[in-house]
Order: sequence, then structure tokens, then C-alpha cells
Amino acid sequence: MIPNNEIINTQLIKASNNMPITTICRAFGIARSVFYYRKNRYEQYGLLQSRSKRPKHTRATPQVLIGKIMEIHKAHEWKSARISRELLKQEIRLSERTVRKYIPKKHKTRPAKQYPKRRYGKLEQLQLDVKGRIYIGKQKLYPIGIIDRGTRVASTELKPSFKAKNIIEACERFINSYSKPRTIKTDNHRCFRSKKFNA
Repeated sequence: MIPNNEIINTQLIKASNNMPITTICRAFGIARSVFYYRKNRYEQYGLLQSRSKRPKHTRATPQVLIGKIMEIHKAHEWKSARISRELLKQEIRLSERTVRKYIPKKHKTRPAKQYPKRRYGKLEQLQLDVKGRIYIGKQKLYPIGIIDRGTRVASTELKPSFKAKNIIEACERFINSYSKPRTIKTDNHRCFRSKKFNA
């Protein structure tokens, strides 16, 4: 069955043979540019039905070339650059980026991060850090974190400032509770560079 718009367009073209174009456009309620567009399509294609808007020329890689890429990679395990050069010798132009899309990717499994085993007994190495700031009401406090690398014993104290005096007090309480460590490790924060703390 012919759609209604096809019947209307056919009548439009037939009427243009006997009537002025201005009168036809007013009767059909269309612009002159629309009339000439439909007339040109009728003269060129013979039909006024809407054509498919699907692109005629696509950039999709043919399946034959994909098979060739896979075959070369399987035989030699080459990377995209080498495969692209090999195809160019056969007068096939494909960019490295295009070739890379069709090469099967190897997913390397990352080994799980191994932490040193927990050692019970004496402290080995204290690691100190000041972790930003927190607010309790209007009071600003700084968390001082202490953890031992060997035994994993940890402690956190909230101090109104991160002066060397407050850090030394936190370390002394920690050492009195557990024992004396072999070493103490810190970052390069100014509170850890003071003469009082190092002494």
C-alpha cells in the first residue's frame, strides 16, 4: 500500500504541469524550496518515498582483514606497529590504532601486595604521621598516628597542635605501654625536623 505522503507528492508533481507553482504551494501549504526539492527527487529517482539514511560508505574494517590481523598475531605474536608494516607490504593500509583494536589483549594479573609478616615481641620500627585536622565543635584537633611495622600495634592521639612537645608526649606514652623500638620513621614534616624531637 502506497503511503499517504507518497500520494500527496505524486499529485503535487502532476498539478505542477497545469498550474502555477505559487498557487500549488499555497494550496498544499508548502514553501517553494520544498516543492523544488520534491520535484528534483522525483525526476532523479522516480519515487518520492523517503530513502534510507543509512550511510553507504562506512569505515568499518572488513572481516577478511580482521581475520588476517588475528592470523599474523597468532603466528608471530607481533604488536600492532609490526603487523601494520607487514600489511603495508601486502598493499593494505591500516593504522596501528586500527590494528590494535583487533589484537587480543593479555590481562596481566598483578601479584597481591605482600606485607611483612606480623612479628610478636619487641617493637621494630615506629612510623609516625600527623593526619590532617578534624573539628569537634569549634575546637581544631590534629590526629597523631603511631604504628609499629613489626607487631602492627597502633595508636592515635588527638592534640590541639602538632608541635614537637605533643608528639614526644604521644611517643613516650606509646613506648611506656609497649616497649622501646629499634628505629622511628617519619616523613619530612617540620614538626619531625625540630631539634627537640630529634634530641
